[in-house]
Amino acid sequence: MGTQEINSEDRHLDVDGIRSHVRISGAGPTLVLIHGLGGPLMWQKVTEPLSAHFQVITIDLPGFGDSASPGRHFSTSDHADFVSHCLNRLNCESINLCGISYGGQIAAMLASRHPTIVKKLILIASTGLMEQPLMFRNDLLWATLKAIIKNTVLRSEALMCKMGTRSFYYIHNRPIDLCARFFAQLQSNGQRDAWLDSFFNVFSEKETIAGILPLINAPTLIVWGENDDTVPLQFAEEFHRTIIGSSLVRYKECGHSVPLEKPVELAGDIITFCKSAAG
Repeated sequence: MGTQEINSEDRHLDVDGIRSHVRISGAGPTLVLIHGLGGPLMWQKVTEPLSAHFQVITIDLPGFGDSASPGRHFSTSDHADFVSHCLNRLNCESINLCGISYGGQIAAMLASRHPTIVKKLILIASTGLMEQPLMFRNDLLWATLKAIIKNTVLRSEALMCKMGTRSFYYIHNRPIDLCARFFAQLQSNGQRDAWLDSFFNVFSEKETIAGILPLINAPTLIVWGENDDTVPLQFAEEFHRTIIGSSLVRYKECGHSVPLEKPVELAGDIITFCKSAAG
């Protein structure tokens, strides 16, 4: 039996004055993928199998991938608005929405605001409920930390690659060129600032995110790696308790980079969930 060829198209849209990149592949019900701090490269192992069942729209957030930097701090609310406006440009009126890590934080906010558009929601190792450390509450401390990260970690491919190992249970699951490709993306103008602003949001919006979770009425699937050292499994349970009627799937021997460590299992669970009658 031959392999079905999946058509894909790269498009650049003007969204709120930002030159924004989206990739559209496959056909069928729409499935929108929202990446986290690891950028759109996180989806590389699941896009093709998902595109055999859905029209998959992968959105590069402002300052990530091939989208231009927003030129200012974008909050989670700003990112949710950006995704919404992007979907309007693409004439998407009914979607399945999937977000990983910080992308899950954005997806949850979008689902709470647009219940008529988001029909199914998938949250993978989502951020949003972690406590805010002191360094994020003090402007001077954060400015100092931001400058250090921007000029050391984000300017060293070797250091970034080393620090990224904690996102995997088995490091051999990381694509061999992932570090080099992600580092190259961060070299564009404003990309490091966009990454740092999103990093700040991960630890600074617990009250807001906790407040919107009970408002989500879309059937929701929560997916987590049991060995996630970045966003520990306890937060999966908290999302599960707070989003009424949600389902929780845990993967053994899996860290934070779920789509890269468990692509077959993840794609299968997303397909089954989105095609089920009730979710």
